[in-house]
Order: sequence, then C-alpha cells, then structure tokens
Amino acid sequence: MKVPSRLLVWLNANHWISNGEDSRHFYDEVHAWLGRCLIE
Repeated sequence: MKVPSRLLVWLNANHWISNGEDSRHFYDEVHAWLGRCLIE
C-alpha cells in the first residue's frame, strides 16, 4: 500500500514507554504520521 513507516526503538522500554520524554516523542511521531497519511 506504500504507506511510509518508521521503526522507533527505546532501549529502556518494554511493552510500555514509562519515560515521560520518550512518551512525548512517541505521540509526536504518531500524530505526525496521522497528519501525513490520513489527512491528505
């Protein structure tokens, strides 16, 4: 389907991102992806 993707890895996280700064980065990436891929 040619949807661009990125692999984001946090070395100190498992199933949950518990670090606040890492969590903010994750959601910034998700919202940016949604803006690029769904709202066109």
